[in-house]
Amino acid sequence: MFFNRLEVKRENGFFLVHFGLLSNASSLLDSYSCILPQQALVQNQKSLLEYLERIGLPKEKNPQSWEIEKSRGKIDVADIVNMAFHDKMAETCLCVFSMTAATWHRPESSSDTLEAQPLVLLRSAVEMQKQLIEALYAE
Repeated sequence: MFFNRLEVKRENGFFLVHFGLLSNASSLLDSYSCILPQQALVQNQKSLLEYLERIGLPKEKNPQSWEIEKSRGKIDVADIVNMAFHDKMAETCLCVFSMTAATWHRPESSSDTLEAQPLVLLRSAVEMQKQLIEALYAE
């Protein structure tokens, strides 16, 4: 999904993140919402803030919301956030990691890993991705 608006709402122990694709700032074409638990943000903090340092801070502040109603569909829980960019296009991948699978997984060797399940691939302008990181880690 491509997004050009985002909103981050802090709750007790998690963040509710809405991504939206708006046309002419008034018509919602697509949306996606997810929960990022505080623990997931702590685990991803070092890599995401180092990434932000490499690509630079946002030049503008995120408007943080849009006036039209957000989707009331399914809201996923994401545990892993991976980001990359090329030229002016940014990619944000959200994945989930099963705690049950991790608890019962018995690695046969030290190289045996448990893979995360992909949830969504989000694309945006690099500036929007910078604003997302800043919104997640702003005090």
